[in-house]
Amino acid sequence: MLITNSYVFLRKEEELKKDKDGNYYIVLKTSLSDTFKKIFNATDNNLTLEEIKDNNVHVEKRLQDLFYRIIRGTFKLNINDKAMEIKYKFIVVNSTHYLDIIIETNQKASAIPFLEHINSILLKEDSKDLKDYIVIPSYDYVSEYYCDKIYPKLNSFERKLRKLLYLIYTSQFEKEYFKKTTSEEFQKKVKEKIQTKTNNKRKKEIDQIKNFFYYLDFGTLQEFLFEKRWTDLEVADVNEFLDDNADLSKVTDKELREMISNIRPKSDWERFFENKKLSENMEDTIKQIGKLRNIVAHNKMFNKEQFECLKVLLIDTSKILDEAIAITESKDFIDINTEKFEKSMKDIRNRLSKFIQSVADSMSPVREAFADLRKQYQQLNK
Repeated sequence: MLITNSYVFLRKEEELKKDKDGNYYIVLKTSLSDTFKKIFNATDNNLTLEEIKDNNVHVEKRLQDLFYRIIRGTFKLNINDKAMEIKYKFIVVNSTHYLDIIIETNQKASAIPFLEHINSILLKEDSKDLKDYIVIPSYDYVSEYYCDKIYPKLNSFERKLRKLLYLIYTSQFEKEYFKKTTSEEFQKKVKEKIQTKTNNKRKKEIDQIKNFFYYLDFGTLQEFLFEKRWTDLEVADVNEFLDDNADLSKVTDKELREMISNIRPKSDWERFFENKKLSENMEDTIKQIGKLRNIVAHNKMFNKEQFECLKVLLIDTSKILDEAIAITESKDFIDINTEKFEKSMKDIRNRLSKFIQSVADSMSPVREAFADLRKQYQQLNK
């Protein structure tokens, strides 16, 4: 297979100098192909002028080559006791050079160290040899290689994180899972990305329920999880506390402080994830993963150092997500069911108590009438 790295070399401004008489002149630059051959000890296989004449190349063609020509050649590199013959091709258009570095190999991985080495030379910011050029990597196979290599881990991480979100939110809020802790503005921003093929309002709602977490990009995901905000949950907690404590004078100082602490603005991470044995630095980790993930997703320059960093983050975080999923599916699901059962029983007791009280209240006139009859009966029998 042929593996290719490509570059564009744009010449910077021509350097003007002034002679002793005050006249300006242009400093002629060394040709890029000659500089390249010097850097890599490369040879070229282009025809000499005599060979061109012998091959009956027309004058027009030779003139055209002044503005557009192709230069091909080879050079050898030795890295870690391994040698590789490398082909190169320059296409020259006016003063702009387009370079292809070409490696023929049966294994992609074997070419990467050589391409990385060439990148380190050609893309070096303070290169003296290439100081007259702006060097642009137009096709970086090294980035492609590392992006392809990291993608399966990134794919698995995102799907595990999404699964955890669905487990936690739907178990708490069922069909209302994305509405309970987010603003209408936030919901609208995500819903606009969910394309549906129907005008039926109910079907649209079902599509949104099915797909909401699939349309959270990493930016909105971080906002969703880590932005502190007031929600209806805090209002419900306050109302429940007041219902359970009609006489606040009987509430201890500790209980009151805990209640106030619990109703402060929180992030969803604090509300639902802190009991999952997740890293305290998860917000920073998600941000780091998000930045590197965007490089991979948009096929930007992605080097070995970035690859190794993202790989470690994904491996470590995936293990944490596996544990969090296991905790949610076992302990949390049981706790949620227990809590709902206890709440249901509490509601039943409250309703029963109100019913008994209403019955008692309705029976009060009857009891009073019976009491009057008893008094009258007792008086008659005296």
